[in-house]
Amino acid sequence: MADKKYYDDSSKDLLEQFLSQLNTAGIEQDPELASADLKYIRSLQRNRLEQYQAQIRYTYKTIANTKGLAWKLDSDTDYVTRIPFSQVDTTIEYQCGKSKKRVREKQAFYSYIVWLKNQKKVNMSKAYTCPNCGAVSTIEELTKGCPYCRTRFLMSELYPKITEYFTLLSSHAMLKPSPYVVAGAVLAVIYELIAFFTNHTGNLALETIIKEILKILGFAVSGALAGFFLFIAGILLTALVKLVIGIPKLKKNEIHQENYACIYQKI
Repeated sequence: MADKKYYDDSSKDLLEQFLSQLNTAGIEQDPELASADLKYIRSLQRNRLEQYQAQIRYTYKTIANTKGLAWKLDSDTDYVTRIPFSQVDTTIEYQCGKSKKRVREKQAFYSYIVWLKNQKKVNMSKAYTCPNCGAVSTIEELTKGCPYCRTRFLMSELYPKITEYFTLLSSHAMLKPSPYVVAGAVLAVIYELIAFFTNHTGNLALETIIKEILKILGFAVSGALAGFFLFIAGILLTALVKLVIGIPKLKKNEIHQENYACIYQKI
């Protein structure tokens, strides 16, 4: 249990470090926490941007109190994986020739972090890709010196690493139904109380009071359910409106022109 807590807490800290490194490095360099595979993928992105003489700059600002773990994978016998997330205020700047575009979005930022279990007593014969030259060797060889490029690594330089990250537009991702549920229950109870006091005056029998209390509880449950379904309906309606608005632009091929200038047209 202590190990799980360590991985849970560490993953959130590593996510914050990774976001900071992304802001500092931009697309031109790679964050220190990026794995060898992730660095390679980012190099392909740099090459493609250079091919079209385009530039992209992402800046992430964490929104307070919205970080956590999407899920955890512990079934593998050799590795520990955590998938922390955080809602971020993202600024994206695009430039292609003289065309420029600046977009600001709220996004959910997810990252995959992998540890090697028992790093101090690890199976040193396990295969690993050299972060420097990409050749596959054993961990023991890499800690002594890669047979191909002779670069030596500490275990902390191999694990833990961010192996992948992605963002999702999160206009509703961080919304919670609880405020709508509570509001629905409260409004339903208020409605029933007003109706009761309007229709009853004077002393009331105990039986009538008990029936009214049960009736109020029933209204509270019904109101809570109504609030929840209203929350779901609001999200679906918003998504539908966005879809309807986007269809004419899609037919006229305006989406690529409106968003991100020539970047999406060419890349």
